[in-house]
Amino acid sequence: MPISWTSEQVIAQAPDESSVKAGRGLASPAKWVSSGYDDRAVWGECKGSGKLPYQVSIELAEPAFKCSCPSRKFPCKHGLGLFLLYAAAQLKEGSAPDFCAEWLAKRSATEERKNEKAAAETTPEEDAKREKARLKRVADREAKVAAGLAELELWLGDLVRQGLATAQNQPTEYWEKTAKRLIDAQSPNAARLVRNLSSLVYRKDKYGERLAGKLLEQIGRLYLVCESWRRLAELPEAVRADVKTAVGFTVKEDELTAAETIEDVWQVHGIRVYEEEKLRVQRIWLAGETSGRRALVLNFAFRNQPLDVGFTAGTRIRAALAFYPGNFPQRAFVKERFEAANLDALAAFDDFDALLGDYAAALAKNVWLETFPAMIRRAVPVRRGAAWFLRDETGKLLPLEADEAALWKLDAVCGDRPTAIFSEWDGETLRPLTVWSDGKPIRL
Repeated sequence: MPISWTSEQVIAQAPDESSVKAGRGLASPAKWVSSGYDDRAVWGECKGSGKLPYQVSIELAEPAFKCSCPSRKFPCKHGLGLFLLYAAAQLKEGSAPDFCAEWLAKRSATEERKNEKAAAETTPEEDAKREKARLKRVADREAKVAAGLAELELWLGDLVRQGLATAQNQPTEYWEKTAKRLIDAQSPNAARLVRNLSSLVYRKDKYGERLAGKLLEQIGRLYLVCESWRRLAELPEAVRADVKTAVGFTVKEDELTAAETIEDVWQVHGIRVYEEEKLRVQRIWLAGETSGRRALVLNFAFRNQPLDVGFTAGTRIRAALAFYPGNFPQRAFVKERFEAANLDALAAFDDFDALLGDYAAALAKNVWLETFPAMIRRAVPVRRGAAWFLRDETGKLLPLEADEAALWKLDAVCGDRPTAIFSEWDGETLRPLTVWSDGKPIRL
């Protein structure tokens, strides 16, 4: 039986609003030379500006998209238009054409090779050789990190002794030079935190004030990275994992053989996609209905590489998640996913006191925690001069931070009517990602 998709779920896959508009324009049978579907895929040929039509294929399970057009957006407007036609039941069932069948066969072959590689047996000698090489790489990197963080600690001490007023007058090169040294020391996340310091130096809040307090807080967190690294051997294993993450160490999914795994029905509360250092970053926020756990699934793509479009805000999916190690495990990856369904009752905080209580407990376990999921059951946006806030049912306010278009969209959807709103909380501001209107999710 073909997998069911709604128009709302299709639109949630779009990379931006312009793609939604263009995709809707192509959601007409008259725009397509041929089209069809079966229990695995959807396909079509769309009239374009060139001599030959664009060939579009969609594998329904993930979903995954393929289009012969030159667009760097993923999915492109042709994929969205064809998917909208499928969701509206305007396609006829049939047999996949060659271009679609060949693409599906390649995907299957790639998956088989991946499974064979994972299952391939090696000799004890080969395993020992690989482990020896791995340990040497780890030791070499840790030596570079130790040297880089020792230099960073001296730099931070000079920064504080000279005073924040002096720091606010430093040119961009001052911060970038230290960040580059940390990159050379194989400490990329520490380098990112230094670059964040420079952005705080030049930013002002909505009242025109320099963010001196925030700058000092971030300097303290960076200093704590240096101090924690020097005492790494004395720390509990879970805390050591957090320190290494703060430095920039990464753990591959296939290395997490002993990771905590939870199978649950996960509510998809919000999805955010943005660009960072030439990569597209996708953040998927989930909440377990039985476990009560919250999870962040991170995906990365270079240029036009595809991201995971198998999650849609406002749906629920049964899946097994494996959590990365840490004193407050939040990041996870999907080991196995099963059926998806529409979301009924939301797992949410009743008010800001409940949110901040859970956030404080999480921060006590991991001081470098940068974002926290904030689903508020009933809230409404309010504007005070140039500043925006979210108000809960107790009347308390927390500041909102997003582009003006998203804030006005949130205001237009809510009006004066409290509704469920999901945001990312960074300890100071909320970034709204999803709002519910009459039980339907709207991505901001």
